[in-house]
Amino acid sequence: MAANFFDRYMWLIDTIKKAGHITYEDLSRKWENSSLNTSGGPLAERTFFNHRQAILEQLGVEIKYEKPFGYCITNHDEVGSQGLRNWMLTSISVNSTLRESVSMRSRILCEEIPSGIKYLSPLIDAMKEGRSVILDYRPYATGYRNDNPVDGTEQDSGRKTEYRVASNAGDMSEVAPYCLKLFHQRWYLLGKVLGRRNGSRKGNNLKVFALDRIEDLKPGHGKFRLPEGFDAEEFFYGYFGVVMEGGQKPEIIKLKVWGRQCSYFRSLPLHPSQKEVETAPEWSVFTYYMAPTWDLAMELMQYGDMVEVLSPESLKNEIIDRAYSILEAYKEI
Repeated sequence: MAANFFDRYMWLIDTIKKAGHITYEDLSRKWENSSLNTSGGPLAERTFFNHRQAILEQLGVEIKYEKPFGYCITNHDEVGSQGLRNWMLTSISVNSTLRESVSMRSRILCEEIPSGIKYLSPLIDAMKEGRSVILDYRPYATGYRNDNPVDGTEQDSGRKTEYRVASNAGDMSEVAPYCLKLFHQRWYLLGKVLGRRNGSRKGNNLKVFALDRIEDLKPGHGKFRLPEGFDAEEFFYGYFGVVMEGGQKPEIIKLKVWGRQCSYFRSLPLHPSQKEVETAPEWSVFTYYMAPTWDLAMELMQYGDMVEVLSPESLKNEIIDRAYSILEAYKEI
């Protein structure tokens, strides 16, 4: 029943958002033709009122009547802004469209969602309650430092090892879930490892966990409070994604982008700090303020000769070294 109600909420938000303003009569007629309407009857006024209240309380979307135009989403600017609400409502709109287009399912292809999404709900509950969690965590043996703590005190050796965070062992600790971040179709948790591990207390000990690498999650025994003034968006602002290698601080990064790739960068910025500072018929120069981490280098390499790093030298050399390594690998074939 709850899932059915949520589908209705999604349908209402999407229908009203697309219309701008819509009368109750027109909304009711559209509902009669909706594939979600299993009874085939009109939208009852009482039901519509209850749905509006639930949408406001649960999703933060306000639907009001503006005479003489009809119903509309009054906080439209907020709904359309960047962040969690925009992501949520975009997902709602896509889901509603797909539900209304059952016959087209075989012609609409979507990316797979990582299995770690099942841990979203218990982590959000723990964040709301200020409660720590117990994780069984196994990082991928990548050889890169993408599983480092934020303070850079550990490095991934590339070996197949298991990282466990638990309270039932003297040298293990619990994790305080600070915030969640969606990046490249994967969910990540920023958490602080509480207590002692291996007999020593670490200073900052903030660590990023990929949810699809969590093998088990249980409620912890400890309580925590976020540090005063902690802002999740500000915390990650100086980084491309979730990699925060030790010692690398945000700095000005300058890229020269060639050809039609410029249009792609304009329509979907690489980072919120993106600025287009020079423009020519065949190229543009974009600047950013973020740390030159290895995941940024990997991202830029996918553009090949369409993107050139002008500065800093460290990032330019990182890409050059990786390019030579690729050439050497192919020479051996």
